[in-house]
Amino acid sequence: MKEFIEYLVKKLVDSPDDVELHSETTDDIDVFYLKVAKSDMGKIIGTQGRNANALRTIINAYAKKNRQRVKFRIVDEEKDQQH
Repeated sequence: MKEFIEYLVKKLVDSPDDVELHSETTDDIDVFYLKVAKSDMGKIIGTQGRNANALRTIINAYAKKNRQRVKFRIVDEEKDQQH
């Protein structure tokens, strides 16, 4: 699953080397956390969140096919540092 998500995201961004993806497993759910370069954040989120929603739809469909439960989170380091 991780390789699949990395593949999708790296095709969308200008700085694929800055893509970081890590996961945690809780209660039979794999939670994936994505970090990208600040300049690529808009490409991942998209207008009104359309790209982020599309990524979640594709990831959830892939997970369902493989009988997995997943959540996909986009981490904004700038917001994390402010709080």
